[in-house]
Amino acid sequence: MLEQVLYRHISSDAHLTSLLSSYSKKPAVFLQIAPNDTDKHWDSNMHYAQVVFDIDTNTDVARKTAGTLRADVICSNQSKQPEEINHILKNAIDGYFFRSGDDVFAAVWERSDGFSNEPDNKIFGNVMTFSLLAFPPQITSEPDPVALMNEKTEQLFPSAVIIGKHEIPEVMKPTNEKPAVYWSLIGIMPSSVPSTYHCTWYQSNLHLSVMAPNRDVRNSIVKKITENLAADGRVMFSDGGQFIIHRLTVNTDADPIRTGQLTVEGSYGILHGYQKSPSLNNLYFY
Repeated sequence: MLEQVLYRHISSDAHLTSLLSSYSKKPAVFLQIAPNDTDKHWDSNMHYAQVVFDIDTNTDVARKTAGTLRADVICSNQSKQPEEINHILKNAIDGYFFRSGDDVFAAVWERSDGFSNEPDNKIFGNVMTFSLLAFPPQITSEPDPVALMNEKTEQLFPSAVIIGKHEIPEVMKPTNEKPAVYWSLIGIMPSSVPSTYHCTWYQSNLHLSVMAPNRDVRNSIVKKITENLAADGRVMFSDGGQFIIHRLTVNTDADPIRTGQLTVEGSYGILHGYQKSPSLNNLYFY
């Protein structure tokens, strides 16, 4: 489950856990609710600082968001202070990709809000909110424009991690040396290319997201892919079919995780399947 993946990741951060209290010989990182202060498994009388996180997931076909991750940093006057922990926790989550089964999510920091337990203010901290963006598998059936673009991208950038094609680790953060790339299918509709007796044409719209820390690295990858597609004008499927490029739209200012920097509009044909007609027997000529 995604919660367990996040728990292992947060609990393994040595810098973060050095600032937290300890419960049952483990860092004080909890899912949804922390144990009571009177619980006998606390390893000392110091119950703070703690990190308590919760995940609320939902379904969004537009992939704008797949849920929310909330992490509460709870401190006291005797513990490490929220400001120090917040920075480390944010860096441990923001921009990371987490895989649970076949599902891949990216966490994006949204905001931090302070809180305290009025009226004595002995317990206080911050609520950190992250959006979870889903990167679902896009491979369908042949001819598949997403699979085609994945292959094309792998040829141009062998070092890139292609989400939906390559095996993704449980926790991953794209680097400039190993950027992450994701092609998503936005829509399919009948194409303006006239269909024939043997083939029906469809138009497909695709989005490309290139994710790396450095903006110049992201832009150079988008530029090379765009120029390559524009120069060729078409990409060949393995069966000899063609994906014909109609339009390429680049927006390097777009959010690489939420939106993607390149939109590709193109057409491809699907051959009609015909059953073999029965053989003619007993022919007579008059």
